[in-house]
Amino acid sequence: MLDKFIQLIQLGAGDFEHFDAKQIYLLDNVRCLLKAWAANEVLQKAGLYHLAHSPLDELNDEARHHLSEQRAALASLLSPEVEILIYYFHVCDYQRLFDEPKDKKNVTIYDRYLQQHTRVNERLMSQVCELATAVALGQLSNQKKELNCITPFLQQMEEKMHPYLSRGAKNRLNQIPKGV
Repeated sequence: MLDKFIQLIQLGAGDFEHFDAKQIYLLDNVRCLLKAWAANEVLQKAGLYHLAHSPLDELNDEARHHLSEQRAALASLLSPEVEILIYYFHVCDYQRLFDEPKDKKNVTIYDRYLQQHTRVNERLMSQVCELATAVALGQLSNQKKELNCITPFLQQMEEKMHPYLSRGAKNRLNQIPKGV
């Protein structure tokens, strides 16, 4: 695990260029949440390395080239399956995802980087939703010792992503009291 973190730092990947022990704890917390609800290995690895993609402010030709190179390097280091999951986790426009009608047979994610809809299979969509849920729960648990009530974002996740979440993720969300 530490070897991969070091390699990600050397790549200058995502938020790994300003990496410290606190981030390792936070990333491992996300992985542990996913493991607790029996997520597969790809999803657990994505939870551990989800900071590997950098957000892009604008996508000019140079940024597009850098993104392509970064994606190839991450796929080589982490695995193509983990990289694509992390990529879609970062580029997904969750508000559009929440607002658009759901059709499990014809799933699209709006790619904020490329500014276009990308068709994805139901399995990848489910993994993106699971990862987003685990990251949100991990961030909340870092801010508070106990989750006292569900946040509006988690409430939206529970409502809008429900068809894509595993039983374990749904159970974890249901353990959090609903509140204002």
